[in-house]
Amino acid sequence: MEEETVGPRDPSGESSDAPVMERGRWIWYAAGAVLAAVMLVSVLTIVLADQMRAVDSRVVVGVFAGSAVAVWVAVTFGFRCGPAASLQVLTMLIIVTVALLSVIYTDTVERFAGQSYLAVLILSFVGAATVILPAPAALGVVSIGVALDDPYVVGLVAATGQTAGELIAYLVGATSKQLVERGPGYARIRAVLRNRNKLAGLAIFALAAVPNPAFDVVGLIAGAVRYSLWRFFALAWLGNAFKYVLVWGSLGAVIFRALGSA
Repeated sequence: MEEETVGPRDPSGESSDAPVMERGRWIWYAAGAVLAAVMLVSVLTIVLADQMRAVDSRVVVGVFAGSAVAVWVAVTFGFRCGPAASLQVLTMLIIVTVALLSVIYTDTVERFAGQSYLAVLILSFVGAATVILPAPAALGVVSIGVALDDPYVVGLVAATGQTAGELIAYLVGATSKQLVERGPGYARIRAVLRNRNKLAGLAIFALAAVPNPAFDVVGLIAGAVRYSLWRFFALAWLGNAFKYVLVWGSLGAVIFRALGSA
């Protein structure tokens, strides 16, 4: 029987992982606060896009870039993030900055349509590849989809990039099972994926088909239990295509335009 270690114990029998877990909890709080701030700034940017376009573009780009750097410095050094977490925070902020600028400068997105599709692929790939702290690539996908007035093709491109990025989580799970905390949620998902039956495939599709920042965990566990790589890719792509075309591409575009006309 495999014995799980949760960390060194002191003479009293108590685990010494408590400070690490407490610090990890505060990092998640910080991530939640940053994401809430991103949502607020995103709404304000959509509503005030016309007014921002009237300002010198160098000033707007400088303000957004400077704000992203300030947030990155505050989060990285305030919570003493390690190199990996720091890089993920920076990646998330870059994606958000690009997305918000594409909201403001839709004419530029239309002018460089070919490069914009490539940007969607890169944004969705990088956003999914930031394991554990998923970057909100959907914001960029929606804004570019609206600017190009082509939510379907943009959604399929985004689904391809997202699924390719999620393979990073699968590969990490295949090489490092200890990355996921083995709580009740882990046990349930692991039990489903280990069966490799239709229920496992349905779970992967369903979890990929809804906006779900925890899908990285599914990829990690799928890799850890050696679920079929190609089956995982196909099911995750189908789920992501449904999500990006119907949820983000259609519903997201409606909300986007409603906010813009408010």
